[in-house]
Amino acid sequence: DIRMIMGRLLDTLEDSTQKRNGKLKGQAKLKGKKEPLPNRPTVIVLGTGWAAHAFIKAASTYDLRIVVVSPVNHFVFTPMLASAAVGTIEYRSMTEPIRVTNPFIDNYVEGRAVSVDIPNKVLTVQLSSLATVTGAFKGVAANAPCRLELEPVINEETAEDARKLIELTYDYLVCAVGTSVRSKIVPGAKDHCFNLKTSQDSKRLRTAIGEALEYASRPDVSDEYYPGNLQQQKVATAERKRRVRFAIVGGGPTGVELAGEMNDFFSEITAKPDGAYQHLADDIEVILVHGGSELLPAMDKELRQRALDALTAQGIRVILKTRLKEVGRDYIRIGEKGSDIEETIPVGLTVWAAGNAPVPFVTELLSKLPESAAGPGGRINVD
Repeated sequence: DIRMIMGRLLDTLEDSTQKRNGKLKGQAKLKGKKEPLPNRPTVIVLGTGWAAHAFIKAASTYDLRIVVVSPVNHFVFTPMLASAAVGTIEYRSMTEPIRVTNPFIDNYVEGRAVSVDIPNKVLTVQLSSLATVTGAFKGVAANAPCRLELEPVINEETAEDARKLIELTYDYLVCAVGTSVRSKIVPGAKDHCFNLKTSQDSKRLRTAIGEALEYASRPDVSDEYYPGNLQQQKVATAERKRRVRFAIVGGGPTGVELAGEMNDFFSEITAKPDGAYQHLADDIEVILVHGGSELLPAMDKELRQRALDALTAQGIRVILKTRLKEVGRDYIRIGEKGSDIEETIPVGLTVWAAGNAPVPFVTELLSKLPESAAGPGGRINVD
C-alpha cells in the first residue's frame, strides 16, 4: 500500500529531524542554537516501555530537561520475547538501553515512583535495591528479584532505608508505567508461573525450558532403567511426559506466539536424524489454555480461526472456554466454564500470559486526580 509506505517514510523523516534538532547535546541545529534553553521545563518520564520510549526518542533536549524514572534501564521489543525464550533471537537484538535511545537526556534514575504531590509537583521515588543489581555479578542472576516485582514500600520513618527514597521536582509528569502481571487472581499462579513481560522473564523461561528437557532425559525416567518391570516403566513414562509438558495460560498474542515458538523449537530439537532430543519426540507436549471461545479476541475473526487451525495442526493442545482454577509446582487445575467439570493436568512448567493489571502507582495517582480521570480496569483515561 503506497499510503502506508509514504506514512512510514514521513515518520522516519520526522524522527530524523527531531534527532538533529534536539538530541545533539541539547543544541537546536535548525534554530542555529548551540546551547539548550536556560530555563527549560523539567519533564519526568515514568517508564521505559513503548510510550515512554517513543517520547524519549523524539523529545528535544534543547527545549526540555528530561529525567527518566524506571526500574528497568532499557526498552524491550516485546513481540520478540517469545522468540528469545527459545533462543531464536538473542536478547541484545530486542533491547535498547534508554540512555542510548537519547544520549542527551538529563538523567536516568533506576527506581520506581511510589507517590506524587501534584499541587507542588514533587515525585517520590524508591530507588532499586542494589541486591537486584549486584546479584548478576555473583553468579546468582537467576535468583535476583525481577525488576518489575514490587519491593516492600518504605517511608521516611524507616531510618535504615530512608536513603532509598528521593524526591524529584518536575514541571510536567509523563506517566507511562505500563501494567503488571495479573497472576494473583489464581491460587498458586504467582508462585509457580513464569511470566513473559521482560527480557529477564525470557531468560528465566529459556533456562527453565532447557532444564526441563534435561530433567526428562535422566535415567530414572527412562524405560531402559527398569528392564522387565512393566509397572515401573509405566510410572517412569508418565513422569517423563510430565516433565516436558508445558502449559501456557492465555490465548492472546503473547500466549499464541509463545505456543508456536515453543512448538517450532521442540520440533527442531527432536527431528531425525540429528535432533539433540530425539528421545523425547513422543513425550513433549504444549498446552494452551484460554478462557474465551476464540483465540486472539482482539484480532479479526478470520485471523482467530486461522490461529486456532495453525496451532492444532502442529499438534498443540488448545483448550478453550476454560478457566484456570489453581497452579501447583507440578500441575494445573482447570475447569470448564459454565459447568462443574474440572481436570488436573500434571505439567513440568507453566507460563502466565493471561492479562495484566494496573501497577500500584497508577492507583496512587488516580486517588489524587478528578474522578473523570479514572478509566476502566483501574486505568487512567487519556485524550
